[in-house]
Order: sequence, then structure tokens, then C-alpha cells
Amino acid sequence: MATRNPYIPGDASFGLVPATWYAWHMFPGYLDYPYQSAILLEHVRPVPTRKTYLEISYLDAGYAGGVQDFERRVRVLAWTRHDVVCMFDREDGGHRVAVISELHEEWLRKGWPELMAKKRKDENLQAFLGRVMRGA
Repeated sequence: MATRNPYIPGDASFGLVPATWYAWHMFPGYLDYPYQSAILLEHVRPVPTRKTYLEISYLDAGYAGGVQDFERRVRVLAWTRHDVVCMFDREDGGHRVAVISELHEEWLRKGWPELMAKKRKDENLQAFLGRVMRGA
């Protein structure tokens, strides 16, 4: 079971909280254009011997092969009030940059209109995503 303790470095106001849905933007994507998806952060912890590195695990709801879990060691390039910019190694030896940010309804409406067309019960966005993405 994931702990809900947020990882917030220094005085940053944006934290990464396990069991929370975030927007994920990745450059380059899997094809010739940027990739974006909703992710459920499952685990986050700083790498003890590498000051600017985090180990994260997450559920990628938009992965083309179906919903899939990923584990990555990422290097934090920037941590702002609204997002985290990180870099990680690609399978082919290159690098990818990812931006993890708060997930907003408007972002979901633009990128996933079919998801947002689903009937929403009396629940917040996080509960709604947990229900429809994981079949809860």
C-alpha cells in the first residue's frame, strides 16, 4: 500500500503525493510527437546517494498497449510551484524529459473528451479518475 506522505523538496509548494493522479507530458513521445497521459503516482522517494534523483513508480493510464505500471529513476531538472521537470534514460540509450503537473479537468477535457463524457458521481476529480481508470 502506498504511503500518502508527499515528497516536497525545500520550500516548493508543489509536492508529489503517492496515490494521486497527475498530468504527464513526455518529450520525445513514443512516436514523432510529444506524449501526454494521466498517471497515478504509486511511489516516490529520493535516491539517498544522488541528491537530484527520485525513484518513482506510476500507473500510465494512456499507454497504447493498455494501462501499465512503470518504475523509473529520474533526474530532477526543475521543481516549480506547479510542476516537476525531470529526465530519464530511454531504452535506446537516449533521454526523455517529462513534466509532472497537477491534473485539471480542463486538461482532461481537451486530451480525453471521451473520459470526461462519463457520468461523474458526487466525487472529486481524484476519486472520479480512480473509479473510471481502475474500474473501482
